[in-house]
Amino acid sequence: MRSEEKSIEALQAENRKLQKELFSLQKGVDEVFSTLTDKAFISKEIYFDEKLSRIKERLTQKEFLIHSSGEFVGICNDSFQLDFLNQTAVNLLTISAPVSNNNFIDFIKEKKIFKDKIIPRLIQKNGWIGELTIQTENRVFPATCKIIPFYSSKKSPIGFYIILRDITESKEAIKKLVDAKNKAENNMMVRQQFLAKISHEIRTSMSAIIGLSNLMIEKGLKGSKLEFAHAIKLSADNLLVIINDILDISKIESGNLTVENIRFDFKKLMLGLKSIFQHKIESGGIKFKYSIDPKIPQYLTGDPTRLNQILLNLLSNSEKFTEQGEISLSAKLVKKSSKKLKVQFRVRDTGIGIAGKNLEKIFQEFIQESDNTTRLYGGTGLGLAIVKQLVRLQKGKIWVESSKNKGSSFFLEIDYGVSLKKDQKKEEITNEIYGVSLKSAKIIMAEDYPMNRLLAKSLFKKWDLNYKIVNNGIELVKQLEKNSYDVILSDIEMPEMGGLEAAQEIRKKGISTPIIAITAHSNKEEELLCKNAGMNGFLTKPFEENDLKKKLAEFLNLKTKEFNTDKIQLRENESDWKLEHCNLNYIKELSAGDDSFIDDILTVFIQEVPELLNKMSLSLNFENQKETARYAHRLQSSFLMLGREDIKKELKELECWSTEEKQIQDIKKVFAFILDETNKILNSISDRIGKPGSVQLLPIDFLMSFDELKPMKIDFTRLDEFGQGEIQFKKEIIQLYSKQTVDQIAEVEKLMDSKSYKGIGLIIHNMIASFNLIGCELLVNYSRGLEEACLCVEKEERFKVQISDYILLIQQSIRMVNERGKKEGILI
Repeated sequence: MRSEEKSIEALQAENRKLQKELFSLQKGVDEVFSTLTDKAFISKEIYFDEKLSRIKERLTQKEFLIHSSGEFVGICNDSFQLDFLNQTAVNLLTISAPVSNNNFIDFIKEKKIFKDKIIPRLIQKNGWIGELTIQTENRVFPATCKIIPFYSSKKSPIGFYIILRDITESKEAIKKLVDAKNKAENNMMVRQQFLAKISHEIRTSMSAIIGLSNLMIEKGLKGSKLEFAHAIKLSADNLLVIINDILDISKIESGNLTVENIRFDFKKLMLGLKSIFQHKIESGGIKFKYSIDPKIPQYLTGDPTRLNQILLNLLSNSEKFTEQGEISLSAKLVKKSSKKLKVQFRVRDTGIGIAGKNLEKIFQEFIQESDNTTRLYGGTGLGLAIVKQLVRLQKGKIWVESSKNKGSSFFLEIDYGVSLKKDQKKEEITNEIYGVSLKSAKIIMAEDYPMNRLLAKSLFKKWDLNYKIVNNGIELVKQLEKNSYDVILSDIEMPEMGGLEAAQEIRKKGISTPIIAITAHSNKEEELLCKNAGMNGFLTKPFEENDLKKKLAEFLNLKTKEFNTDKIQLRENESDWKLEHCNLNYIKELSAGDDSFIDDILTVFIQEVPELLNKMSLSLNFENQKETARYAHRLQSSFLMLGREDIKKELKELECWSTEEKQIQDIKKVFAFILDETNKILNSISDRIGKPGSVQLLPIDFLMSFDELKPMKIDFTRLDEFGQGEIQFKKEIIQLYSKQTVDQIAEVEKLMDSKSYKGIGLIIHNMIASFNLIGCELLVNYSRGLEEACLCVEKEERFKVQISDYILLIQQSIRMVNERGKKEGILI
């Protein structure tokens, strides 16, 4: 269904482009005609009839283009009686009689819906885009259709423009794709179930064969009999390896994963969950409570990934089913021995609750509390089934206490091993490199973002590395042409030249130095791109100190061992690591207790992030998806450093804007959330380091004073074509543009006071033709987005800012048009 929507949206985009061009042409002609009939601008030497003849000639040329267009283009009166159809439209509707004898509604299969619902809607919203079923004498077919009303001086439309496209082929293609996808998914599910069941059965039989063959060998068989028994065992062992491989595949595909038993930072994991959910839950007006038993050691042994997965699932459920009240997460120690302890987790909410009779079945697959739960709240009913399986794998216990409409409490008990606290160690464990010390290694890093540069510099100094940091791929290539290095670290997204292009250039020059890619995307597709570009390793940011150290050791071909250094007295007790609205654990670990390092990182954040958000704001105003994605990508690692996974996810959404084809209004809502949360973070940082910090979105005209942010362009090509190069004609149009646009701005400001947003939308719609005539694509695109925004204004304050920015841009265009006129000698 999503693919179908994308196809329709693509068709609509093409139709919209053609329609805007047609309307711009008509508007431009109207302006020219009104100009030529205005006595103030008619030169005594030029005759009106001569001018009118030229305009008619141009209109005839444009009419020929419309007639020969491959798109269905039609014009009808206010009752949809057809006045004009181009040849494509005539062929599609198979009309033989005069066009005016036909009514467009007669060709629509859903006539009642069109009359009762679509016509009122298109008049109310000044246009309609959608899908219709067209019925002709020969066939019935689906079509995308755009209808735009046009007006005279009256308030009601005098007619409609119609653009239509037959989408039969695309519909059939989409159906085939959907059918193929469903078939593939069904086959995959059957395959997974078959593999899981058959592997189990075969393994049971194979275990018996191996066991019996072992008994036969132990019985003291001799000669050929012993040889046969060994052959049976060897064949069985080989088969078991194959079966285990098949079973592993089925486990991965069906989600039947095993658990780990590793050392992990329990408090860091819990604080991470708090960081993710507290802001999210409290932003919806619900209280979030968090408590951890201080008796639980900081470092445990177990499976942190599965624990995180379980608690994420339970907290997400509570968030989904709770509309008011509170949600709490707690952990307490219930049993402890010298080597093991039992931790009880509780996730409690004041949501819709669960009826007593349904308490047991909610842990079953595809089961929810009631039949309408999926319809009201969404979900598949698999979440709690997965949680139960994960708990079972860890030999734990899970149960629920709940009453209908009184909330729920999910309890979870898991045993963990005890590990020493890191901050109680008298000696710090570190790495020493045999044969060659890190001090002798030469490292070069390409990274454009100041926070990441500062972090890398701190680590390199700490390890006594011989290092060089450059800003982009171009500088990296130049440095490698002059000097040799042992390892290259390169960010993927950088200005001028990114990491992938730089790697390709480096390999073309015959340089074989290992290249480690540093990226915010931890997926196979990105890893494959890096590999194909000639890179050797892959590191996801924000990276842990040990991750980077291990990568360097790997590509320096060095062996590592653990040894004891002098006691390092951490100053954690002397430092205040708590900061509201963020989590400093990641930076704290990198700092080795150095407060100044923490403050340096926070200072860079407060300096860099507001500037990048201002640039992103400008990109969003101009609907520049590429630049928005670039800034969003750069900002992600900054917020991850401060433990704000939620903001990172929102930035990822902005980065994927162009691929997901989201509406600009939705994107701007995401951006508004990021701004609000960033200001909270900046206020907290300001309190800590004593420096002011906030994101104040600067006026558009100020931002555009910077060369890198100047997208405004004026192009008189269309004006030259329309006026056939006549200086007097261009002069009159420029003067008219300046005067008329100023009047329209005043009218917009007047309508803003009365909150007449639809009236503003109509003026903006009328101005698009003028912007087209002076070749200002920026204002054309901005106007289209703003025209849509006028149909549904949700936040008045935000809309006022948009209109204010819009007026500033128009005023700048007037200045630029006049300057261009003077430069060409048209104006004095």
